Amino acid sequence: MKRSRDRKKAIELLKHPRGNYIIAQAFFLALKAMMAEPEEKWELKNMGDMMLLGLEIFPTYFLYADPGEEEGLVKAA
Repeated sequence: MKRSRDRKKAIELLKHPRGNYIIAQAFFLALKAMMAEPEEKWELKNMGDMMLLGLEIFPTYFLYADPGEEEGLVKAA
């Protein structure tokens, strides 16, 4: 029963702007961490897909992030 309640709670959070912001933040910070690696270690397909999802589906954190950081992410993807 607890798992079912937690799942419903998670789905409700996902529908809420806060949940959207949290997912956007996770994409943004993951991309930033991936870009800190040497370029030969970059997972370009994953990074591109994360950028697409972050900008088009979960844009809230990208909207509030430092524009210099976002610009760097956009150029890399």
